[in-house]
Amino acid sequence: MIGSGKPYLPAGTWQLGLSARILTSDKHYNLDERQYERQERGNFVTNRQRQYELSATYAVRDDFTLTLSIPYVRSSWQINTRPGFFTGDPQTPGTDVIDLRGSGIGDISLVGRWWLGNTDQYLDENVSLGFGVKLPTGDEDDSVATTDFTGLNPMRRYSDSSVQPGTGGYGLVFDILAFKRIQDVTFSLAAAYLAEPRDTNGTPSILQTLGIPPNPAQANILVNSAPDTYFARFGLLGPVGDKGVNLSLAYRIEGSPRKDLFGGSNGFRRPGYATFLEPGVVYSNGQHTFALSIPIAHHRFRALNSTPNPVTGDFDRGDATFPDYMVLANYTYRFGNPKAGPSTPPGAVPCTPGEPPEEHARHAVEGLPTP
Repeated sequence: MIGSGKPYLPAGTWQLGLSARILTSDKHYNLDERQYERQERGNFVTNRQRQYELSATYAVRDDFTLTLSIPYVRSSWQINTRPGFFTGDPQTPGTDVIDLRGSGIGDISLVGRWWLGNTDQYLDENVSLGFGVKLPTGDEDDSVATTDFTGLNPMRRYSDSSVQPGTGGYGLVFDILAFKRIQDVTFSLAAAYLAEPRDTNGTPSILQTLGIPPNPAQANILVNSAPDTYFARFGLLGPVGDKGVNLSLAYRIEGSPRKDLFGGSNGFRRPGYATFLEPGVVYSNGQHTFALSIPIAHHRFRALNSTPNPVTGDFDRGDATFPDYMVLANYTYRFGNPKAGPSTPPGAVPCTPGEPPEEHARHAVEGLPTP
């Protein structure tokens, strides 16, 4: 934690947050093998994720909060088109670029979180459990005018699933946050899982967008899946001097499973995960907290496809692009009048938690892995 005293948001007070998540993915992986030939042939994907989120947290009680999160997505998926797209002829220059974009309000979520330990007694350690819902407020079928992979046949085509603002279905959010403060150093664990009960969302997959000739082996991945996603982060944070500056270091994993927790797992998805080493800095000044971290990729893994090939019965290998690093920025502001009581004496000002507010599952793992 930053400072000392009670680390909890007092009952009757608010916390507003604004966060940004920025990354560019252009390196392809099949399982954990880097596909260098995609760069050599010039038919690699460049996936740019730009996601911003506005959140509002209200403390109903010292041990229970409600958080409303509203994401905004502005992302793109690009690939060169040329006659040698499939053959990889390096002598054939790119003739055009398929530029698929997704933008707009994403899927809004509402999550309640409970601290399990008494917030008057457990000032240096505690665990919270969260449960909430994700609403299908974001478009899952954004489209743009572009060509197919040959650079011909311009028409309106659906953007790739990785840049769509929404998934087209309701979701269930589960998360956990734990911290332990030892002198000036705080250890923390945060994890979240977004379960998407919907099977497929009906939006044509990237195979149809590229205009790839029909293939019986791909019959089960012609529309997009609504996949589950998850993340976990373990880290520590400690002060540098007495000016409100803290440094952090964490290990992070983000991904999407091959099989959903609830419902079917059909359609087109890119299961897999990435791990990151995440250095960061947090600055706190009164009711204001600023945080910046740069997770640096450590390991990337694109799992086998989630559904079997309808011709062979095997689970085929696919590919996905991963970023070398991400930029995560966060600002929070706390305000309001604490409810008077034994837990919140009049005029009490809480210390600020020792890391940015918990990231709910969709914001944490949006776009990873990407194609």
